[in-house]
Amino acid sequence: MAKFISKIVEVNAPLAEVHAYLQNMANIQRLLPLDKISNWSNTEDSCSFKIQNVYTIELKRISAVLNAEDAETTFETTDKSPFPFVLKAKLKSNGATTTAHQDCDATINPFMEMMVKGPFQQLFDYMSERLAKEFV
Repeated sequence: MAKFISKIVEVNAPLAEVHAYLQNMANIQRLLPLDKISNWSNTEDSCSFKIQNVYTIELKRISAVLNAEDAETTFETTDKSPFPFVLKAKLKSNGATTTAHQDCDATINPFMEMMVKGPFQQLFDYMSERLAKEFV
C-alpha cells in the first residue's frame, strides 16, 4: 500500500462552503491540471477522466461527513481505474477560513509505486493549491 499526503493549504472560505464545493463532482475537474486530463464526465456522485490520454480514472464519492470543526469526503476508484485507491479530502475549520489537504491510499506494487510516486504527489499538491485558489 502506498500513501500520499498533499501539502496543507489555507482556503479563504468557511468549512461548510468548502465542503459543499467538494460535494459537486463537476468541481473536481476544476482541481485537476486541465492540460493533462481529457474525456471528462461526471454524475451527481462520480466522475471519470483520462490522464494524459493513457489511464482512465473513475472516482465515486462513497462518504461525506461534515462536523462543526472538520469535514471529510472520501472518493474511491472503480474497477475501470488501472489500480485501486481511496482519496480523502480532509478539511478543518479555522473560523472564517479552512485548512485542507488530501490523503490517498493506493494499492500498488512497489515497482509501480516508484513510477507513480512523483506524479501522484505533484497531482495531490496541485489539487490542494487549486482548491485554495478557487476561493480567492
